[in-house]
Amino acid sequence: MHRRIRAIIVTAVLMDERPKGSPPSHLQVVLGGDDTDVRDAAWRSLIAEHSRLLMYVAGSVAADHDRTMDAYAFVLEQLRADDFRALRKFSLAGAGTFTTWLTVVARRMCVAVVTR
Repeated sequence: MHRRIRAIIVTAVLMDERPKGSPPSHLQVVLGGDDTDVRDAAWRSLIAEHSRLLMYVAGSVAADHDRTMDAYAFVLEQLRADDFRALRKFSLAGAGTFTTWLTVVARRMCVAVVTR
């Protein structure tokens, strides 16, 4: 089962010929997949691909390691909440790259959790 899921994701990434500004293949699978296992695997891949960026953003806002980890966890929770509601907004944004959009959104989330 895991090989099948991995193969689907790898194929989607390799065939990724999207125009600039469109969602990454992993995101497309997360938002549009019918199979829960495939969606979960795509979510893990999406996070693995952008985890370093998200951790950097959290660390740039938080004062210490514990607050950085709290902010990072909060961002992951918010991105996944309500059937990926926050991630669905990217396709509506239409401008810029996904990485730029994710950086801005993650920073706003981190600021919100650190200042409360």
